[in-house]
Amino acid sequence: MLLWYAIAVGTGLFLGLLFYFLVRIVVPKGLTGRYWSGVAHNVQMLLTGDERKFWSYYRSIIRETFRYVGLQITGLFCGIAPIVILMIFIWPRVEILWNKDTTLVAFPNNAGDIVLEGGRNGSNPTPINAEDKADRNARHVMVLKNGHRLNLQSILGKFVLYSKGSVSGNLLVLLGFSGKTVDPSHLEKHSIVIVRADNNDWNPFWPYLSDMEFLFFLCFSLMSLGLMVGRKDRKKPEPTEGYSIDPIDALLTWIATRYAGAMRLFGNVESTIFRRRIDSINVEKPIFVTGLARAGTTILLETLSRVDDVTSHRYKDFPFIMTPVFWNRFISFFAKEQAPVDRPHKDRIRITPDSPEAFEEPIWKYFFPFLHDSSALHILDSDAVNSSFEKFYVEHIKKILMIRKGSRYLSKGNYNITRIEYIGKIFKDAKFLIPIRHPFHHIQSLVRQHRIFMDYSKDDSQVKEYLKAVGHYEFGPQREPICLNHEECGHILQAWKAGDDHTGYALQWAHIYRFVAYLLSKQETIADRILVVRFEDLCHDPFGVMEKIWNFVEIENSDALMKASKRIKPPSHTLNLSEKQIESCWEAFSDVASLFGYQKELSETAPFNQRNLMNK
Repeated sequence: MLLWYAIAVGTGLFLGLLFYFLVRIVVPKGLTGRYWSGVAHNVQMLLTGDERKFWSYYRSIIRETFRYVGLQITGLFCGIAPIVILMIFIWPRVEILWNKDTTLVAFPNNAGDIVLEGGRNGSNPTPINAEDKADRNARHVMVLKNGHRLNLQSILGKFVLYSKGSVSGNLLVLLGFSGKTVDPSHLEKHSIVIVRADNNDWNPFWPYLSDMEFLFFLCFSLMSLGLMVGRKDRKKPEPTEGYSIDPIDALLTWIATRYAGAMRLFGNVESTIFRRRIDSINVEKPIFVTGLARAGTTILLETLSRVDDVTSHRYKDFPFIMTPVFWNRFISFFAKEQAPVDRPHKDRIRITPDSPEAFEEPIWKYFFPFLHDSSALHILDSDAVNSSFEKFYVEHIKKILMIRKGSRYLSKGNYNITRIEYIGKIFKDAKFLIPIRHPFHHIQSLVRQHRIFMDYSKDDSQVKEYLKAVGHYEFGPQREPICLNHEECGHILQAWKAGDDHTGYALQWAHIYRFVAYLLSKQETIADRILVVRFEDLCHDPFGVMEKIWNFVEIENSDALMKASKRIKPPSHTLNLSEKQIESCWEAFSDVASLFGYQKELSETAPFNQRNLMNK
């Protein structure tokens, strides 16, 4: 018997392996992902694209759906074909040998008796292969409880008696049972009666499956499903130089942006559902990292986010930022570990969905629609009032603390530089870290990023809308200046329009850090809650600067301090500005640069003491 079991197991494993490879030949790997991505893209184009191409996108959806379903059905047919051949041409012969010298039994047991007419008879199970030498034409007969008699085959593997129209009876015949229809009155209370050879079968599907069949289908299923679900590519995919928005991500982002009002409503519903937990959380000593992009904000965010109990937004929070609890619970069902990948910025920073990132901006944009309009001023000072925003914002931060199980909130928001006084009014104990970088290097980095993202947008038109939805206007085709003064903002726009990216960014740099100097002069209100961090100092003395930061934001974790200081590395890019660009940029920001110890000659950077600015 063990030999039969081994045959069933081996055949099941082999056909499971064959099923996988046959399906994979017809259905290319990644077909499902590409299909749904294509559907998402076409649906988005139906909703937002050119109306003249509406039917083109519609036909694309229909065409791709037929192709996808057709390939799946064809692959399934090819994979099952060997099993069908086995069951029709080989299995019946194997079954005869397997059932040799066994007995017939009826299921249910009280359905009737099986006798062998023309030889031995009786109510006990009768050997299938018993020979009655007195009558070689002896036949097995099923005697039902009401006396009705049915002739059975001389040699049986599996046989079913059922009433005409019985779904279960017809299904069993379809699955390989020999069958015979009888009047329902003969079956009494039974819907079907199964007669088959008994080999002391022990599996949970007896009498529908014998041990041989059970082991075969079990091994077939485990092998095929295991290969389909568990197989991983050994070859690591080659990194791509481009950057494109996944169509599904683009569609979800469009929904979250287009229906931001509904998202806010769901956010309020979310707050109501979790009211008791939200009200039990206090936002204490939040940390806000802010400043012009490419000054070191991401480095500070990543190092501080590694401290126990300090938490922030993560990449996976987007696009449904306004409902963080609902969204995180939903995506947790599909969560899987992902290897770190390079950011599209090409700046050696590697990220995963769980990496910290700046995602407050969509909320600010919704409540303050003018914040990225270059014709409006973007400053929100201590006189600003928006009770609806303040309530939503505070509750939102509490939700982030709740889902991340943290006690200190950490924010990175470049545009919060214009809102420090307003945020300081909302959170009386908030601390603000403002990184600053030598303007020559800073401007070169900004220009480089702008050109990288402009190239991305040429390859994928969705990059622009995606960046706008995230709230990134620093570089790329959606670029807008931070406007603190109409005249200076006009000069920035004029330079960019003329194609002079360097001078435009130089004016923006001076525009922003002149405002920082102004904030530091307001000693009686906000200055003591601000720490300016020079990027060069951080790279030159990471431990000393990080220790100063730790003390300022009141973190006492010395192990985290040591680890954070070891991660700081200077950028690999060297200054590559022409003499004309250096002169033009220096003219734009020289007065502000000197306030922070920066000189025209990079080697002549002067020491910087924040107190000197605060006392002016």
